[in-house]
Amino acid sequence: MQIADIYDILNKGLSNPTITIHDLSDAHKNHFEPFENVPSHLKIVIKSKDFNGMPLLKAHRKVKDLLKEAFDTGLHSASIQTIPIDAE
Repeated sequence: MQIADIYDILNKGLSNPTITIHDLSDAHKNHFEPFENVPSHLKIVIKSKDFNGMPLLKAHRKVKDLLKEAFDTGLHSASIQTIPIDAE
């Protein structure tokens, strides 16, 4: 699964999110590469009103649930930062 696919999944699964994804896979070369040309390590920052009033753990679970297929098809690690819209 490519980064564009992850953007699509998150955009469909969350209300009007602002998403930034950094591919950190190069820093982990020879550490985990089960699928060629698939990002394995990502940093994902998501800002969405869906996270308003939501405990951090629940927000991270929501994102990980949305990304289940990505984890099943090559994504090994994702550093997730969720930001509620009202946190500005």
